Order: sequence, then structure tokens, then C-alpha cells
Amino acid sequence: MQPMPSYPAGEPLFVDLLRKHQVFIPNWETGTCPADHLDVTGGLQVDFQFPDPEKLLETAVSDLERFISEAGISGKAITVSILHNAAFSKEEYRIRIDDNITISAADTEGIRRAVYALTDMIAASPYLRKESITKKPWIKNRISRCFFGPIKRPPFNIDELMNDIDYYPSEYLSRLAHDGVNGLWLTIAFREICNTSIRPASPDAARRIAKLQDTVNRCRRYGIKIWVFAIEPIYWAKQTGNPVPPGCE
Repeated sequence: MQPMPSYPAGEPLFVDLLRKHQVFIPNWETGTCPADHLDVTGGLQVDFQFPDPEKLLETAVSDLERFISEAGISGKAITVSILHNAAFSKEEYRIRIDDNITISAADTEGIRRAVYALTDMIAASPYLRKESITKKPWIKNRISRCFFGPIKRPPFNIDELMNDIDYYPSEYLSRLAHDGVNGLWLTIAFREICNTSIRPASPDAARRIAKLQDTVNRCRRYGIKIWVFAIEPIYWAKQTGNPVPPGCE
């Protein structure tokens, strides 16, 4: 049997790729803007009026302003107003396009969805149909497993909470949020972060919890929650002397 190769030391090369921003390069088919459409090539400016004391929408608004700049449509001809509307349900939003553009929602995540929807519309064409669009999600929790995150099982058993590698750079989180992801699944051993009556806390529990908290805080700025995947207490059965269910040895 061939020996199993060792996991590469240090930061994997893909992490550097995750940090890189994908610049938007417009490739529009332009001509005469239809009479019932809004031509955004005259320039867009963002008027952010949504109440956001925790500044959770800074990331989405920053993405929108960067997109406008990269598209070459910065200006003051058309205003994109971002407003609060308490009548909407969770994550529901409205984009109204007339002589200007108005985005409205009841919560930060509705605004986030609307901002990314608007950028997708403009990326497809600088001529936006004058209309009112209202949408809300039909899947509440849209959870992803980071494809590049380490797997905490054989053959490598890499614990992402025990190294200093940032597996979730801001540009990667931005792309996830743009694609509608609002949850990340992390593989974590419950016994390694908690102090219980049947097992004392791990010596490295504080370090793991600190990195987990940092990940939670940074992902929250993109509307992404962390879902902890843990299989205990089945594994503890061996350590406590209790019978192990069939198939779980």
C-alpha cells in the first residue's frame, strides 16, 4: 500500500485566490435605450437611508459602490435610494425603477438580497425596465460547506480552529453572500470546545472558541451565520462506559 501523502504545511495556495476580488468588466450590447427603460450609463449615486446601527450592510453597499465604479457608471444623474419599509417580511425586498431606483426592505438581509439583485440586473444590461419588483426567499436557510475548508477526519484530520489560516476571506464571503448563501457549516468536535460533567474542557478550548467567535463575527457582516456540525454525544459512549449503538463503533 502506498503511504498517504502528508498535508502541505503552511497556508494552502488556494487561500490567496479566495482573497482576490473578481473585477467586473462590462460587456454590454448598447444602442438606443427603449422608452420604457432607464439608462444607467448616465451615472449612479447611492443614497443609503436604511437604519443600520451595527453597520451590517457596509459590506453590501461597499460592493455596490465598487461595482458602479468598475462598470464606469459613477455619477449623479440617477439616485439609488436604500430605504426601510416595515411592511415587508424577513428578507423580502422591493426594487422600484422609474426615473431613479429605490430599494426597500424591512431588515438588513432583505436589503442585502436587493443590492445583489440590482447589481446582477445592471451587469446584464445598462438599460433597466421601468417596473416594481418584489421578491422574498422560499428557502430560509441556505447553508454551504466551504469547499476549501479542511476536513476534520482521516487521513489528514485538519482542525481549522487550531491554525491561523483564514479560510473565509472577505472577498470569498462577498461572493457567497452575492450567491444567496446565508449559512456556513463548520465541522467541530463538541467535546473540544465545551466543559461538561462527563468530560473536562480541552486544554485548547479557549483557542478554538476564540477563532470560532472571530469567524462568526466576520461572517455576520455578510449576513452569513455559522452552523456547527457535531456528532456527539455518540462518540462519548466509548469514553463513559455506556454501550455503543450498532454501526457507531
